[in-house]
Amino acid sequence: MTISSTIRKAGPYPGTANAATFPFSFKVFEAADVVVIILEASTSIETTLALSTDYTVILNQDQNSNPGGNITLTAGNLVIGKSVTITSNLQPLQGTDLTNQGGFYPEVINDALDKAVILAQQQKSDLERSIKFSITNTIGSLEISENAAARANKVLAFDAQGEFQVAQELGVFRGDWSAGVTYGIRDIVKDASNSNIYINQATHTSSGTTPLSSNAQITNWALIVDAAAAGASAAAAAASALAASGSATDANDAAGLSVSYRDSAQQAQLSAEDHRDDALQAKNDAETAETNAQASETAAGTARDQAVAAANSAAATSGGGTVKVTTNDTNANTLQQKIISGVGISVNVKNAGGDELLEINSDAIVYAIALG
Repeated sequence: MTISSTIRKAGPYPGTANAATFPFSFKVFEAADVVVIILEASTSIETTLALSTDYTVILNQDQNSNPGGNITLTAGNLVIGKSVTITSNLQPLQGTDLTNQGGFYPEVINDALDKAVILAQQQKSDLERSIKFSITNTIGSLEISENAAARANKVLAFDAQGEFQVAQELGVFRGDWSAGVTYGIRDIVKDASNSNIYINQATHTSSGTTPLSSNAQITNWALIVDAAAAGASAAAAAASALAASGSATDANDAAGLSVSYRDSAQQAQLSAEDHRDDALQAKNDAETAETNAQASETAAGTARDQAVAAANSAAATSGGGTVKVTTNDTNANTLQQKIISGVGISVNVKNAGGDELLEINSDAIVYAIALG
């Protein structure tokens, strides 16, 4: 018969805890051609079951007109959380032998051709699940030359030219390190005490305490991120920045004080100039006052000398210190009426109406005399 379907897979059938038998509909030649795989959903772990031990196969009688059959799990109903997938794995062998001039049945040729197509379908199924490059891409070589030891705990990557290479290993992040945990190779943990990141180099069960840098099991770990040192550097940088900010503030304050002092100095200079002008004016005024005082003193001395001279002259003229006012000095107070007393001057008449004597007393030596 012809192979009219390209499907070489049945399922996946999710477990319901109610079924242990599952069908498939692709042609096989014997029970050994059937492959059964169980997937654990929680761990993504696939397990290939063993014929007779883990499952049995019942094939449909006519694989040409009614291909396929059923598989039954020997462990019983498939539990929830698991699924089963059925496929084929025909061996790439050619078992048909046609002899020269020998007879053969057409079914033999059909089965041989069907097997060839099935093998091609199995390869196609594998290729469809493989990583491949598009038709327009080119790559120099897909060959890996490193041996098993060189490839251990490494990953495949691309170099600067886009070619395959074996690169540094990746790891599985397990969260914060904790005691009493079994860690596998390439497990990555964080030290919660300082945020350092480590990758495990040897399978072991953890013990002790953090920080891991002083833990007795530190030889099992390789430091890949030194967060503690980075934090210290960041703190130092922050402190430097704060100090720089303080210095800048101090500089600004000093600059402000400098401007204030400069303004004060300028104001003091202007005030000093004003005071200097006032002092010069006061000095000039003092000198003028002194000159005026000296002139007043000189004028007073002159007036005093003139008054004394006048008095002496008057006394000399009257003879013996008397002043003759009129030729007839018989009227009382004649002389007194000729004298006008001023401030600080007192007049006393003696022998009024006769040979009058007029006494004039003064605090000063200046006399004002009115002559008739």
